[in-house]
Amino acid sequence: ETIKEAGLNRYLFEMTNIRDQCSWVHMHEPEKATEKAKDLVRMAVAKARLIEPLRQLSLSINHSALVIGGGISGMVSALTLAEQGFKVHLVERSSELGGIAGRIHYTLEGGNVQAYLAGLIEKVTNHDLIEVYTNAYIVDASGYVGNFTTELMRYRGPYVERIEHGVVIIATGGQEYRPDEYLYGRDPRVLTALELEEEIAKGKAPRRYRSRCKCLHLPSRLCLQQLSYP
Repeated sequence: ETIKEAGLNRYLFEMTNIRDQCSWVHMHEPEKATEKAKDLVRMAVAKARLIEPLRQLSLSINHSALVIGGGISGMVSALTLAEQGFKVHLVERSSELGGIAGRIHYTLEGGNVQAYLAGLIEKVTNHDLIEVYTNAYIVDASGYVGNFTTELMRYRGPYVERIEHGVVIIATGGQEYRPDEYLYGRDPRVLTALELEEEIAKGKAPRRYRSRCKCLHLPSRLCLQQLSYP
């Protein structure tokens, strides 16, 4: 703003942050800090020599959003935007919404995850401003902030669909770690926490477990005890 008030282009400016990048981080080495400060100033001057005046442009933006990932994070993001009046394109690679939450049945406090998930999916799929693309993945993306173009390939078809949008939310989530250790994949008695939870959710464990010694996942251990597997 000072440069602008002086009648110059406001972008003819280059800053050297001596305090944060030098004096504070090297407060116990003053001599080395001084030399580093000199180098920072030299670099800033060299960069300033190449600065050219810029001018601001006013561009229209696309007010729709693309949300990548149909798990809980993606659906909550899509619903939050849609409830504010924005059009949302929700893209999910698999055949249904839910993500990894579809394999989780209860919280640590005993909350019903599947009931919450079903309600969230119903809100998303029935919202007039949310368009859901399942069995789809992104093959190309282009554009700039406020105006993007993304191409989707649908598994059913296949065919390419183009989406115009102004912002992107990446909510692809994570995947369960499947180890090579502990005989996992070689001994059917070795399960991940999610696999164990899925079996517990069926109401009857197919085999006995020594939960006291080998079940380290607290909610699963409590459920196993309720199933009379101490």
